[in-house]
Amino acid sequence: MDKHETLEWISRIPPCASELVGQDIVMLGHQRWDEHFTPVHGTTLRLAQRNRVLFVEPPDSFGWLVSYLSESDHRHSAARRALKHVRRRLERIDETFAIYHTPPVFLPMQARSRMVLRTMNWVYTRMVREGMRALGMREPIVWMFQFNTVGVARALRPKLTVYECAEESAEFVVGEKLKRYVRRMDAELCAFADVVVVPNPHMYEARKEVCRRIHMLPWAADVEHFNRAMDPKLEIPGDIAGIGRPIVGIYANIDVRRFDVGFLVELARRRPEWNLVMIGRVLPDFDDRPLREMPNIHLLGSRPLAELPAYVKAFDVCMIPYAVNAFTRSITPLKMAEYLATGRPVVTTALPAAQMYGDVLRVADDLNAFEGQIAEALREPPGLMEKRLAAAQAANWDNYMRRKTGFVAECLGTLKR
Repeated sequence: MDKHETLEWISRIPPCASELVGQDIVMLGHQRWDEHFTPVHGTTLRLAQRNRVLFVEPPDSFGWLVSYLSESDHRHSAARRALKHVRRRLERIDETFAIYHTPPVFLPMQARSRMVLRTMNWVYTRMVREGMRALGMREPIVWMFQFNTVGVARALRPKLTVYECAEESAEFVVGEKLKRYVRRMDAELCAFADVVVVPNPHMYEARKEVCRRIHMLPWAADVEHFNRAMDPKLEIPGDIAGIGRPIVGIYANIDVRRFDVGFLVELARRRPEWNLVMIGRVLPDFDDRPLREMPNIHLLGSRPLAELPAYVKAFDVCMIPYAVNAFTRSITPLKMAEYLATGRPVVTTALPAAQMYGDVLRVADDLNAFEGQIAEALREPPGLMEKRLAAAQAANWDNYMRRKTGFVAECLGTLKR
């Protein structure tokens, strides 16, 4: 998101409950601000409603610029944004929110050399301090999303530290040595942070013995936005309106870690009367040719967040057909709560994160059960919709921010005493 898009999001977000008021907060992000919108953006913008917030992007390599350009669908726009990261550092969005765009300075081999890691921390710390000085911040709360920022947090001498561990970062890297490095840094940060927040039971169990204070809190959903799928006046887009019913759909990045091609092809083969619709970008590591050969599987490509309720309105059943593996056991699909907010039945494979929603999700252990749950969902009585909507409402942003800032405010009060 650029400044214009960020201001547009700020204008759309209603005042949110918060137990933190009048604090200076430095957010050490795990991705560039103008990459795809995530709950990290949502948390940051809501904290900035009642506090001063500096969001610091992670330092990356010049190789990142190359990949950023090569993966973008809009090369010229991407080139302008990429150059901004080199030329401009502090960007003031409004009086309470600023973004520090770190230039690409990433040094390789952090996992192999402590000297490289110390050098990287020193460079990154200087950048953070530069942003803090520009805003007059002296003793902020440091809120971290990146596993390898413990050295930076120590050097900043903050009032309080929060580690929001959004994902199992070790599952995103290749090679046992690198995985061990990520796990070691994650454990070190968990032990150091005053407050640790994780989104699912799997991650909670893996860290509870290391942390001083750890809380499990599933992701918030933009419930009001996805409630629009029930609006009779909302028009269904033409590219999905022409697909026959019933439609069993999903929106997601389509990659080899989440999806088993054979699972989807076999489901489509068994049920030729169902149309399986997949909305999302197909990543380079995924061979989608077997899916495209099936007449009842439809790959529509990526769609903006703003348009998703209109697409989901065409779904008869929402599905999460993820393969269950080390990666997916550690994730918390935000779409679980978003789907519930549309009122549609939701069928998912047996991901640990599904436990948090109880019986409002239809959970299947294998392909036979998945097929059976979809068949039952297509026949279910309408009264179950209200139960799903109530579950979604519990996961709205107001409740989420009240709880999360409450964890931090409680710890802040304890440290003051």
